[in-house]
Amino acid sequence: QVLDAIPADTGAPAWREKVRVLRRGQFLSPPDIKADVQKQVYDALLLNRKLRITYRSRHNGDAKEFEINPLGIVLKDAVIYLICTCWDYTDIRLMVLHRVIEAEKLDASSDVPDGFDLDEYISSGELDFVKGGEITLKAKVSRQVAFHLEERPLHRDQTMTAIDDDQW
Repeated sequence: QVLDAIPADTGAPAWREKVRVLRRGQFLSPPDIKADVQKQVYDALLLNRKLRITYRSRHNGDAKEFEINPLGIVLKDAVIYLICTCWDYTDIRLMVLHRVIEAEKLDASSDVPDGFDLDEYISSGELDFVKGGEITLKAKVSRQVAFHLEERPLHRDQTMTAIDDDQW
């Protein structure tokens, strides 16, 4: 709507035809999420209400009922993660929305742990590989990979040393 409101002679309305966003790696189709489940979860999150859900376990496929306090939604690589606590516990859990079989918004207000901040939670690494602290990585890579890693380092302390013409 913003782009459409800009005069056509500026070129801005054509922006959508000139910009693309591509994913790294192999494209994987997003998992299916039941529309009624998604609506109940989003409504509960928006209205700060508890949810009763039936959730299918990744490990054994069994379905269990949970009463949860939704704290946030994170979309990562086409997977929607529900950040929540269960029952009266304060430990934060991640549940993927596509494994929720049924969801019912409850009338009770959601309990948010003191000091919970979604951005801080994401920064803590719970949705990445940083859990457990930093590691020291020593790798032998081709010149092409070394070139890429020089442009986009894995870490601010990264160093690159040539072994020969083809390996770093």
